Amino acid sequence: MLKELAKLLGTFNPGDYIPWLNWIKRVNGFEANWLDGLTIFFEGVVEEHRNRKKGDTNPNDSSNDTDLVDILLEIQRESNSSSPIETDTIKAVIFDIFAAGTDTTYTALEWAMAELLKHPKNMEIAE
Repeated sequence: MLKELAKLLGTFNPGDYIPWLNWIKRVNGFEANWLDGLTIFFEGVVEEHRNRKKGDTNPNDSSNDTDLVDILLEIQRESNSSSPIETDTIKAVIFDIFAAGTDTTYTALEWAMAELLKHPKNMEIAE
């Protein structure tokens, strides 16, 4: 799945360069493939956390530490209100955190490269 995701990230999308051509990604399947792959991945994460809580766990295993997904699943189990947390909501929260981390890294790298291009002497030092 990671190979497929890397392939999709490297795919040329004209909408990245010419905004009014952004509709092409819906026609060529880029958007659907990207979203389907992430949906499958996040469903796997949620199911893995559910199964881990059901089975016997090793107390020395660091994967048994409670994380955000575990907390959200616990709230979902305990929710008796009229609007419980849906599994899709949990997947959306995971996606938002994933996207925020990826976007932040990309933005920082883009900014650093722009600064190096503006200051050639610093570029020589960085080499």
